[in-house]
Amino acid sequence: MSFNLQFPIETTRLIIRPYLAADICEQTEAVLESVSTVGRWLSWCTPDYTVKDAAEWFVICEDALKESAAYTFGLFDKLTNQLLGSITINQLKPDYKIGNIGYWVRESKQGLGYALEAVLAIKQFAFRDLQLLRLEIVAAIDNKPSNRVAIKSGARFEGVDKKRILLKTGYVDANIYAFFASKEPT
Repeated sequence: MSFNLQFPIETTRLIIRPYLAADICEQTEAVLESVSTVGRWLSWCTPDYTVKDAAEWFVICEDALKESAAYTFGLFDKLTNQLLGSITINQLKPDYKIGNIGYWVRESKQGLGYALEAVLAIKQFAFRDLQLLRLEIVAAIDNKPSNRVAIKSGARFEGVDKKRILLKTGYVDANIYAFFASKEPT
């Protein structure tokens, strides 16, 4: 899949765009701030996360974007430009026009609706610009905030996949939610 993509994506409160080198320190700060919440669900979010880790991650994101392999963006506050977290469309299956949405928000900004706002925007982007037909959200059963976002965003609950997500503590069951494009892509 190769598309002519336009950035940033803007919502009422967010600017959603690819990471820039200038964001490395703030990414590191946001990750370290969020170890106790985000780190429970994402294995890379540890107290050992460094500027080098952020820089390496940004290169991976940039390469994946160029190759249309994944679309990972920073979430930035429209007024302050503070990095609030990240959203991605990954696990793409181009032949089937399917992708997965993942997201996280820094601890000090959790519970304020930023993840929901980002999911709704990235869903439109995926169906309109990437011409996907199906988007999934896979959330560990005990990850209440992610499940709440999936439900509030209007994603349809499809069931539970046993041992779907690998956490630091081992495999856990996950709720599967899905969005569907309203029409066939062109």
